[in-house]
Amino acid sequence: GGGGRRRRRQLDVAVVRGADDDARVVLHVSGTHGTEGYVGSAVQLAAIEHLNRTLHGRAGDAPAPPRTPTVLFVHALNPFGM
Repeated sequence: GGGGRRRRRQLDVAVVRGADDDARVVLHVSGTHGTEGYVGSAVQLAAIEHLNRTLHGRAGDAPAPPRTPTVLFVHALNPFGM
């Protein structure tokens, strides 16, 4: 659509890096269907704050605890309806 005009689209993404020895990745997506994006955004914010306290609340630049997966957050996958 758009009458031949290109429309710019973008996503917000955050990555919380886990332990170097853990290849697992957890994917959390909010706003898949639009309106639930507000609640999903609140869950993502709470999870990021929790991970920040858990992983980086230690002294210095200590590495993440072993067996901690990387977490990838995708915000507002479908912003229409929000």
